Amino acid sequence: LELYLNTLVSSRLEKIDWNGLALAEYAMRKNELIAPEEVRVEHLLISTEGVPFEGFVKRVLTVQTKIAAGEQFKDLIIQFSDDPSVVQNRGDLGFFTRDRMQPAFSDAAFSLQNRGDVSGPVMTRFGAHFIRLLDRRDESPLTFDEVRTALIEEIKKSTRARLRDEFLSEVRSEIEAELVEINEQILIDLFVNFYEKENHPKTEP
Repeated sequence: LELYLNTLVSSRLEKIDWNGLALAEYAMRKNELIAPEEVRVEHLLISTEGVPFEGFVKRVLTVQTKIAAGEQFKDLIIQFSDDPSVVQNRGDLGFFTRDRMQPAFSDAAFSLQNRGDVSGPVMTRFGAHFIRLLDRRDESPLTFDEVRTALIEEIKKSTRARLRDEFLSEVRSEIEAELVEINEQILIDLFVNFYEKENHPKTEP
């Protein structure tokens, strides 16, 4: 039955204009398809892991003093950051939305207004962060090209489920009259009786 249903559904799906359906869906939902606000920052992490608390505080104050003195933030990242990813990204986290980071980190990052503004120290479970704003993107409508693939996948999934239900309903209506109600208890009793008979065969006197 599953093979039969899959064959029917696949045959019908091949004839559908997915791009046309996606365009229609985009036209209806255009106002909902919005790219959220994003910021791009670089950060310097002073970790609490494996160090005395006094040493942690001392390092935070040292970095804070150097930032206030106008030292290059990128140089301080290389010198002081405990984030392992700094080797690859030099502290640059790229663009991210508000829900991608720890709440305290996101609140601080999104509160920065001008490129080059620095916030910190900001405490999270990882330690103390100093955050510098590199760029920001305001909320903006998504283009059809940006959402086309996702829309087609979404429509395909819902269409496949709908067609399967329709075909299954047709099959059921055709065979329902010939279905017989099965009394499960009778089946269980028959099995138990047969099992006991086979498991305890009668012996000849």
